[in-house]
Amino acid sequence: MTSVQERRRSYWGWGWAEKFPDRTAREALGGQLMTMLGFAPSRLDDPRELAQVELSASRVEAPDALAEVISASPEDRIRHTYGRAYPDVLRGFRGDFASAPDLVARPRT
Repeated sequence: MTSVQERRRSYWGWGWAEKFPDRTAREALGGQLMTMLGFAPSRLDDPRELAQVELSASRVEAPDALAEVISASPEDRIRHTYGRAYPDVLRGFRGDFASAPDLVARPRT
C-alpha cells in the first residue's frame, strides 16, 4: 500500500496516479460499456509517464525578483495546462500539452 506522503495526483486527470485501472480492468470496462451503451472506447492506451510528456521550452523567464513564486518546471507547467473537464482529461491522457503555460505563479498568500 502506498503511504500518503508517496501518493501523487494524476497529472492528466482526477485522482491518484496509482489508482488508475490497469489495461485488463479498462478492457473489462470497455466490454461493460459495449453491453450497456452499444459502443466501447476506441483506444485503451496507457497514460504516458510524466517524464515522457513532450513540452516546448518556456518562451519567457521569470524576473529574479519573482523567482521564489514563479516556476517554469515542466511538471508545474504540465499540471497547470488543463482543468478537469472531460475534454481536458482526454487531452492530458493522450499527452497533448501544446498549450502549456510558460510560467506558473504560486503566490505565498
